[in-house]
Formats: sequence, C-alpha cells, structure tokens
Amino acid sequence: ANQGLQFSFHGWLGLETTKNSDGSTWEKLEVWVVNAKGAGAEKVWAYDPSNVGTAILPKLDLTKYKKYQELKIEFRFNSSDGAKNHLDQGIYLDNLEIKETCL
Repeated sequence: ANQGLQFSFHGWLGLETTKNSDGSTWEKLEVWVVNAKGAGAEKVWAYDPSNVGTAILPKLDLTKYKKYQELKIEFRFNSSDGAKNHLDQGIYLDNLEIKETCL
C-alpha cells in the first residue's frame, strides 16, 4: 500500500495582529520543508491572524516530499520590527509529530 507523510503540531499564538497596507501582518510564523541534501525549500504553512489567541492544530500533508532522502522542517518567525514585541506572549509549540499515513 502507498504511504503518505503528515506533519502535525499543537500551538498557541500570542502575536501582534497589526496589518500592513497590503493586508499582510507584521509578525510572520511559517513552516517550511527543506531538502536537507540539496537545494530546495518550500513554504507549506503560514499562520492566519484570525487564529491569534486560540489553539491551533495544523495537519500538513508532506507526501510529495518523501522523494527527499532527508528533509528538514523549519519554523520561521519574523517580528518585522523591534517595537512593542513585549506586549504579546509569543508562540507556544508542542506535540510535533511526523507520521506515515495510508493513502
């Protein structure tokens, strides 16, 4: 049987929700998959500002990345500025899990 690959985690986001003129938020939290043996990185998830202050449980399908013999999962955070960052609680992550799934 074919097997897929899934990455999941629990999180809570206490981030700034101020928006730029283009509608993007100042603070950014993203999950990237990186080919550990060569070039190639792709963003597979970004936080939704409407989830700030609530629990999140993303389940990301990484099946297409099984072709990499080794991969890295990176959390990338950028506060975009140094102002008022102490007013928010930040990011809490727990229960990070990678598992094979049946297709």
